[in-house]
Amino acid sequence: MKRPTYRAKVRTIGVAHSYNFIDKHPVLDIMHRAVAASGMSYQRIHERSGVGVSTLRNWFYGETKRPSYATVDAVRIAIGAKCVWFDAVGNELKAPRGPVHAWPKPPRKKKNGGP
Repeated sequence: MKRPTYRAKVRTIGVAHSYNFIDKHPVLDIMHRAVAASGMSYQRIHERSGVGVSTLRNWFYGETKRPSYATVDAVRIAIGAKCVWFDAVGNELKAPRGPVHAWPKPPRKKKNGGP
């Protein structure tokens, strides 16, 4: 069975640099807005990501303060959102050489032959 393709609308959802993390991590606010913008139900997100509906409810309305990066990323992928990293100046950070496993290994240090 062919999987349907989803075309995500490009939206920018950011956090102010002066955000003061008191109650919940700012990524929860970003994810709440992104989930709402996707128009998907929590059940549909669960089916696509494997993240439980109760987890999503706890993120947005419950006691969760710091979600794991893996669950945030799974939901992000499920709703079709893109993650873009920026440095302190505002330049977009991109992987310099592709996947980590493809990076060249650093040269090994030669062992000292002794006295």
